Amino acid sequence: MAESRFPALTVRNYRLLTYGQAVSYIGTWADRLAQDYLVLELTGSATALGTVIALQNLPQLLLGVWGGRLADRIAKHRLLMATQSVMAILALFLAIMTFAGLVDVYCLYAVALLGGLALAVYQPARLAYLGELVGKERLNSAVGIDAAIFHTGRCVGPAVGGMLIGTMGAGVAFLGNAISYAMVILALLLMDADSQGA
Repeated sequence: MAESRFPALTVRNYRLLTYGQAVSYIGTWADRLAQDYLVLELTGSATALGTVIALQNLPQLLLGVWGGRLADRIAKHRLLMATQSVMAILALFLAIMTFAGLVDVYCLYAVALLGGLALAVYQPARLAYLGELVGKERLNSAVGIDAAIFHTGRCVGPAVGGMLIGTMGAGVAFLGNAISYAMVILALLLMDADSQGA
């Protein structure tokens, strides 16, 4: 029954990516909340908060087409590994800086910008990779599942982030996000290169 309703989930490589991505979306949105929270805590400035949010999102708006062109020229699996690794390192860096009491607003600006740039490459590469993973006949199913887990993460992630910040601090939210990226990296490493679309 699940196979007929969600044919994309019959593809092992897609299942691996989806499970990893489901965890990562929660970590990403928890991290975003923690970044925004820390900016307000450090500065109390609505302008600084608006700046960090712009730095998180503008690269996708301005460079998304460039990211798509890059995904057409470089193996998508390799791009996903590279961008997820960059984002994991950024989250781990923020966790360390926060735990050490060294984080400042400029550090948050830099991480927001670099993360936004990585996301501008990652998002088009991931969306294009779905077709390679599941094939044309299962693509609608894959896109629907991907949208569902993205929006679930967008709802659950800030709630998780708020609980972590309130009980253990923002550094734990950043550390959790770094671990969530490791789940996607592990999924990519476990994929069988010979069974794309099957």
